[in-house]
Amino acid sequence: MRIAIDITFLKYVYNEEESYALFFLKNLLQQFPSHEYIFLSEENLELPEYIKAAGRLFLIKPGNSSAIGHLLWYNTKVPAVLKKEQVQLFFALNGFCAATKVPQILLVESVQALAEDKVLKKDAFHNADDLRKNAGKATHIITVSSFCKQQLADKLQIATEKITVVPQLPTDAFVPVEWTTKENMKVQYAGGCEYFLFTGTLYSNRQIGKLLRAFSVFKKWQHSSMKLLLMGDIPDVHEEELDNLDNYKYKDDVITPELLYPETFSKLVASAYAVIRPSKYEDAALELLEAMACEVPVLTSDIPVFKEYGEEAVLYAEAQDFQQLGDNMIRIYKDENFRSQLIAKGSQRLKHLRRQAFEPLVSQIISHSA
Repeated sequence: MRIAIDITFLKYVYNEEESYALFFLKNLLQQFPSHEYIFLSEENLELPEYIKAAGRLFLIKPGNSSAIGHLLWYNTKVPAVLKKEQVQLFFALNGFCAATKVPQILLVESVQALAEDKVLKKDAFHNADDLRKNAGKATHIITVSSFCKQQLADKLQIATEKITVVPQLPTDAFVPVEWTTKENMKVQYAGGCEYFLFTGTLYSNRQIGKLLRAFSVFKKWQHSSMKLLLMGDIPDVHEEELDNLDNYKYKDDVITPELLYPETFSKLVASAYAVIRPSKYEDAALELLEAMACEVPVLTSDIPVFKEYGEEAVLYAEAQDFQQLGDNMIRIYKDENFRSQLIAKGSQRLKHLRRQAFEPLVSQIISHSA
């Protein structure tokens, strides 16, 4: 089958480990190598070898950077290439469908735009209307969680059988590490101390202020050298506590490392005492699964998608309750047996999710859509 894939999202990928679209693309090319692939882009991107080896790159010049130029690309230029190349299936990985009769599979990475009518991220839908229009054009929709699927079904009145959940799973880099590696990572990044770890872009919805208050609860009780590592870039929209870390009582125990290469980052996760992931809103829970793969316990908020992915393998706190999150940090520090139980449950939960294999899910979608 001749398949075209919109890869314009690649120019917005700053963290390859976090990108759902890139996760999907890699697995599609690896697990379905017999198809003929055509990659569509507005510019000559520096492509990884696995993409170069899998198919041909078509450069389609954009009209301009305006909204009209964007519409021209998807409504006129892309359809012309699909027709000329006799494409049988189009994967819309950038969140926008084309004006074409060719069957289209739309990848929906985030549904937050349904609740916020504004620009969220460059690699996401621009607004709720864009999401609504493109979902209507799609033959089938792939999304990252049952939470996202239900939001699409409820708010856009899309039949659930038109939506398939394909979970984003950790890469093979996330594995447990030996004691010596843990000690080396602690020396290099935490002054030789144990540490709690937060990972991910520090958006305001991720409640870094509440995390700092929870860490204060922990430090007041424990009086030890335990550190808190905040590992992630700081976007324009973030909590003011990040600007005022110099005034934080335990500022000497809060560390913000530079962004790391994936192989080093996975070791940082595997060496943590626990991964802590408070948030008011998320579409997926990759960071939880990365910790589980490394046999590290997870403390997080009780929002729907975290409970969907984590089930009984995660220690939850109410999203607005920093005292409860601090108490959970104390509990996991005091009770080694409980910590070990969480690690074991996390390993079992990840095994269960891995059994929801990529290949049969996507194979069924392709055969039904084309």
